[in-house]
Amino acid sequence: MTNLLFNLTIAPLQLIYEILYEGLHALTHNYGWALILLSFVTTLITVPLGKAVSNHIKKERLVESILEPQIKKIKASSTGAVQSKRIRNLYQRYAYNPLYSIRLAFGVLIQLPFLIGAYWMIAEHPSLSGVSFGPITDLSQPDRLLGSVNLLPLIMTAANLGVVVISSQMPKRDRMQAVVIAILFLVLLYSAPSALLVYWTTNNILLLLRSVLQKKKVSLKNPLVNFNLNSGWRWGIFAYVIAVVATVTTIPYFGFSDHRIQIIKACTDTIFTILLLGLLTTQMSFSCKTNTFKNAVCICVALFLIIRCFGFWILGLDRYKLTTQFIVLIPILVIFLKITYIKESFSVLNITKSKLTNELEGLFWPATVFLFVLIGIYLPVQIYSSDPLAFDTATSKIIEQLLLTFEAGIILSVLIWLAIRNNKTCTELTALVLSVLAVTALIYTFIVSPDYGVLSSFVLSEPENLYLKNNKYWDIVTIALTLTTLFFVLFLNKTKLLSWMLLSLSFVLVSVSSYSVLTMSTIDESEQHLGNNPTIPGNIQDFLTFSENKKNIVVIMLDMFTGGNIREILEAHPDLRKDFSGFTWYEDSMSGGSFTIFGKPGILGGEEITPVNLNKDKSVTLEEKINFGWAKFLNVLQKENFDISVYDHTWLKPNLLQSKLIEPANLINTRLMWNELPSLWAKKHHLTLNSSTSPVGTLYAISLFRVVPLSMKKRIYQKGAWANTVDTNQNNLNWALDNLSQLDALNSLSTSKITDKNTFKFMINEITHVPWSLNSQCKPSTIGYWDTNKNRGKDGTYPSHVHVEYCALKNISLFIKWLKNNNIYDNTMLFIVSDHGRGDSSKLYRLWNKPYPIHLHSLLMVKPFNQNKDLQIDTQSLTANWDIPVMITNGLDLTNLHPWHNRSRVREHVNGEWPRSRHPANSYNIQVHYKIQGSIFDLKNWKSQPTSK
Repeated sequence: MTNLLFNLTIAPLQLIYEILYEGLHALTHNYGWALILLSFVTTLITVPLGKAVSNHIKKERLVESILEPQIKKIKASSTGAVQSKRIRNLYQRYAYNPLYSIRLAFGVLIQLPFLIGAYWMIAEHPSLSGVSFGPITDLSQPDRLLGSVNLLPLIMTAANLGVVVISSQMPKRDRMQAVVIAILFLVLLYSAPSALLVYWTTNNILLLLRSVLQKKKVSLKNPLVNFNLNSGWRWGIFAYVIAVVATVTTIPYFGFSDHRIQIIKACTDTIFTILLLGLLTTQMSFSCKTNTFKNAVCICVALFLIIRCFGFWILGLDRYKLTTQFIVLIPILVIFLKITYIKESFSVLNITKSKLTNELEGLFWPATVFLFVLIGIYLPVQIYSSDPLAFDTATSKIIEQLLLTFEAGIILSVLIWLAIRNNKTCTELTALVLSVLAVTALIYTFIVSPDYGVLSSFVLSEPENLYLKNNKYWDIVTIALTLTTLFFVLFLNKTKLLSWMLLSLSFVLVSVSSYSVLTMSTIDESEQHLGNNPTIPGNIQDFLTFSENKKNIVVIMLDMFTGGNIREILEAHPDLRKDFSGFTWYEDSMSGGSFTIFGKPGILGGEEITPVNLNKDKSVTLEEKINFGWAKFLNVLQKENFDISVYDHTWLKPNLLQSKLIEPANLINTRLMWNELPSLWAKKHHLTLNSSTSPVGTLYAISLFRVVPLSMKKRIYQKGAWANTVDTNQNNLNWALDNLSQLDALNSLSTSKITDKNTFKFMINEITHVPWSLNSQCKPSTIGYWDTNKNRGKDGTYPSHVHVEYCALKNISLFIKWLKNNNIYDNTMLFIVSDHGRGDSSKLYRLWNKPYPIHLHSLLMVKPFNQNKDLQIDTQSLTANWDIPVMITNGLDLTNLHPWHNRSRVREHVNGEWPRSRHPANSYNIQVHYKIQGSIFDLKNWKSQPTSK
């Protein structure tokens, strides 16, 4: 209960302070100055609250001053029940209650949450320990500036008492209250960390300065509260000049780092944008009595400047040249507008101000809520639920942080609303901007959403689309259509319809997110670390147990292994031929689809469970069809006395599959077969494990990636760094470690025993999937390689891909050696297969004379029972990865089918989008479909087919 109360009150403010503080530190590179700037920001934000409370207290004082003489008269003229009744009637007349006097303390109470939030942020900030600032040697300790006496609490108290002295018109009771509170703060904060005192003392000094200026009748009000667009542009110019001057003057102290320049330039661009909008709004009105030519010129100038202002983000223009142009264009624009006296800018369209702005401010909260729900809840939950283990954090912690951040965002929105609500023009402008952002985010999330490939270990497998030159033109068209649509919504006065639409969508997204949270496979915090000597779970031990006296069938699927690369691997490592004795490599082999979602089902289900055939029956979901198809084959094995173990995290749905099996099976549906495998491998090889992500930060970065324009996505992706929330080096190492440890378990943790049943094992492994992060010794590496044309060899292969494929086979060879040493190799049938290739088969590359369009060349290596002769290469058979069920039943003498011997065999391959969410519930959305009759190495055999859903 205490934790819940903390999360609902203080924790959001603590989070806000953390974000602000880290941002200010990134700007100043100094924790002390960041604290002082944080005080300025806090003062700026809390002024609207202080003003509201001050007005409320004045109103309360006025009511009390009216009631006091009347109550005295009543007490003087009556007693007992009569007196009480007359006083109650008086209170009712003025809608007053004596308990309302508690509200007079709001002026103090309003400060406490901000103080407590800052306290917790500073207390839990690890970077402050041992950090000095000026004469303060350690910001995490009391200042001790006067020997054993702390100076900062005394300065803070003096500032508080100074406010009391200056505020001569303050009622005596309030003055006494303020003195008591000042002394109370002195006692409470005397031994507090000096970081908190730097922050809070600066706050009190600012309050003192504000009181001094108010006494001299100089307004020091929050510019956001009294933002008058007639003078607002002057504030903008002043802020812009200050930002430029600050940039120049602080160079000797903080250096000229690229990161700092980026932050300052972003700030100056933002200030200029606000300045420009304020200036244009000041000079324009929405009536229709002016010169059409002047209006057209003004609109052109405005559009030109807005495009130039956002040119850096959308068009990739040089920011330094833009800043120079801005400085020159500001006075030109001012002079132009002042000379021509343009007051009627939209008369060409005959639009009145009342029509455009009526109820516009009502869009503020619907747009705000929708943005926070979309970016802060819906997208993060969907991303996390797709692969919880990728974040290495307990689900409860993730959900708690998401809700906490959402609450913090709402609090900030409330503060902004309080700051601007008294200025109608400002609220309308803010609501309009938020509406544009909301509609744009909606379009980019659900409509304009290109395919960037599989997100595997936070690396996109198809990142090339991020760098297309046409992206900026698509952005211009999309944003222009968005603005046009909103313009007509306003023109037709349909803001209420837009508001209800945004609120309804918010409700739907929250509902979907809630359902996802309730149904997702969760990770408990206790599961993250199982101790130094963990016990192997029973289901894992069963999976790694093989029969000494019965038959074993093992299918190992290596994700994204290009079958054609076996030839290059054998040429470079001829020793593998001996390691894989008894195997046959089928060179002319293909898969059912270019991505795992298409290519994996047929491995356990046969040709009936390939994409084209699955689309024929749309009466049930794909999940049901695939799991029921697997069950049909596995039941054949169970009838032959096989004990079934299946490890998969793409299509396997244990409840569905088990419901159709004759007997219970060992079904493992997790990203890692066992969470402790990486730790065991790392411990054995003296490797240090670290987290590669900032979990919630990464979720928000990927969410933001989904909603921003196409041209901005690459800035967030940052080649897998995701706005610096992912340590790409550590991420590459962890990815390789996770998958390498699972292959190693076949050799290091497997056992054999006398059994009553045969065993069947199916497992997947993604070591051959991007990022390819193994060093020359086949050990996990911090360096990852991505398949761009820059690292493609002359023969069309990716050397880094071929290397990890070799490493995967080398690790499997250790398992083969274990089988031989335990005398169970002869009674074991082995399959090494892939769900699809990568598009780097040298033979197909030469055939196309360029990168070929589909990744159909899959791996298929087979070791039948009682086979131990040298590795054979079969170049004649026309195989597919969905032939494995038939090969198994042939090996068990249940069938005698050999479709791969038919030289006219027709095999089909499809392609489409890789995420499951992009396909209907009961079928695939097929975008590319090829029929290949005969060998894949003859282009005449490739026939493109019409596609259908």
